[in-house]
Amino acid sequence: MRKKNTFLTFLLSAIPGVGHLYLGLMSRGMQLLTAFFGVFFLTFLFRNELFLFAVPLIFFFSLFDALQMAQHINDGQEVEDKPALPWKTLGIKRHWIGYGLIFLGAYLIFYNVLAPIVDQFLYIGWYAISRYVETFFVSILLIFFGLRMIQGNRLPDRQDENQAGERKAGQENASVHEMAKKEREDG
Repeated sequence: MRKKNTFLTFLLSAIPGVGHLYLGLMSRGMQLLTAFFGVFFLTFLFRNELFLFAVPLIFFFSLFDALQMAQHINDGQEVEDKPALPWKTLGIKRHWIGYGLIFLGAYLIFYNVLAPIVDQFLYIGWYAISRYVETFFVSILLIFFGLRMIQGNRLPDRQDENQAGERKAGQENASVHEMAKKEREDG
């Protein structure tokens, strides 16, 4: 692999994930870039600065990791493009992420829709209605995607069961036909 400019890697790492993209580590870079901008998305979506604690963590991890990867590449070592946060290794299952999305959606509905309505004793202006409807639909989407993640893709399982049932029925029909044929030969 071609040597990479360490200073350029440092500069590009000012935006988490971009330094990794420069190094050719697409999976890792996109995961860090998505996490970094996802924090800002969640902050604005929930109108809550709670999520901003993750910004310096993601920033410094990305910076030092990109510099370390550049050093490995420049030393001629083979660098594997694996995710920065391996969910399976951490023991985080897909359904737990789904539960988290459901919780966040329910929180959004309560905090941004129901609580203000009750607080204003059902006096709602046009601005408030548009804000509540927007938040309500985003919340419903989060809950929906959370449920989908928990349920997973069960369609292939049902197809396998149907195919197994068809095979069993086909075997039973074949054995009935064989028995009838034997009876005709004997009789």
